[in-house]
Amino acid sequence: MTPEGDCPPWTLAPEWLVSKALAHDTRLAKPERLSFLLNLAPGPHSVWKAAAVEPEEWWGILSIATYTGTYSECSSVLLLPNAPATSTLSAISKKEVCIYATNIRGDFLSILIQALGSLGTEKLILLNPTDPRDWHTLRLHGILGYIYAKRLSLPKALQLRALAEGDIDVERAEAKTKGSMAPRAPRPGVPQDLLKNAFGEDSEVALSLLSEVENGGGVMSYRALLDITRELSVRGSDIARRLILFGYLHLRQAQVELTSKGLYTLLHAR
Repeated sequence: MTPEGDCPPWTLAPEWLVSKALAHDTRLAKPERLSFLLNLAPGPHSVWKAAAVEPEEWWGILSIATYTGTYSECSSVLLLPNAPATSTLSAISKKEVCIYATNIRGDFLSILIQALGSLGTEKLILLNPTDPRDWHTLRLHGILGYIYAKRLSLPKALQLRALAEGDIDVERAEAKTKGSMAPRAPRPGVPQDLLKNAFGEDSEVALSLLSEVENGGGVMSYRALLDITRELSVRGSDIARRLILFGYLHLRQAQVELTSKGLYTLLHAR
């Protein structure tokens, strides 16, 4: 059942999918909160936008966002070692997908398969999933395939077949590789403006409000903040409230205080 009843029940909301992926890769304790906050900010859903609106655990999301860039048409996706689930979201809407699934838990894989199936993926290959017993076709290859077959207590014939298909030097007890790519560390991309992700065209007003609080010693009465916002914009009060909800300011005893997230934003805006 969906609220409108006019779309397939297996279609997943993008903000929920992003939140679930980040909860898999970070210590995100409240993915449901992030899902709702994402809808309060303009623009498409992204990891940068999640970092811009998450009030408490934004550091962990930011560490992933730093290595994400703009979308590009390519045949492969770099899976970040610190964010395997979030990296797989780059496969959305591709007709054929192969995902290295060793470090992805089965609960998120089920969500991902559901999303890919409802958004146009026709063929999905999961390489070395954590629990391969649920998939339609299972192929085991090389040492890793042998380890999985042994872990799942599969018949001895399947275990030996995996070893036979791999190019292994028995005397040296190591696998031979042909034409393999040299590993390389992921490089950080161009950092994005958190306020622009969170406020869109109102980002300049939000930055002015943070500067006003900083100029006042990092603390200001909430009433004074509202008075300033009404002078800056007709939507000023709404912007002030979102600055608090998104964690740039902290409201306590009728006063607002500049948070570490607000200081980080001011540091990168100058």
